[in-house]
Amino acid sequence: MRMLKNWVFLLLLTLTLNINNAAVAQTPAAAEETVMIEANSKAADIEMADQLRRDGKIYVVVGCVLVVLAGVLFYLVSIDRKVGRLEKEYRS
Repeated sequence: MRMLKNWVFLLLLTLTLNINNAAVAQTPAAAEETVMIEANSKAADIEMADQLRRDGKIYVVVGCVLVVLAGVLFYLVSIDRKVGRLEKEYRS
């Protein structure tokens, strides 16, 4: 159970750090420079991501990913509880 708590803590810490990085604001000059750099790079040729962003469907994709991760986390917690219960039965 303790190992699972460590993994959950590590997951939450990673998500928190990623969210904080995305929330950093840019000055208008830096934003224009970033747009110019992206326009010249090959990474800006990904039309699907741009289209999803424009249509607002990127939030659906992020939501689905979060639901899947929550399901995996719930499954791991339930398996950990079952294994803990079996270990207690085995010891006694």
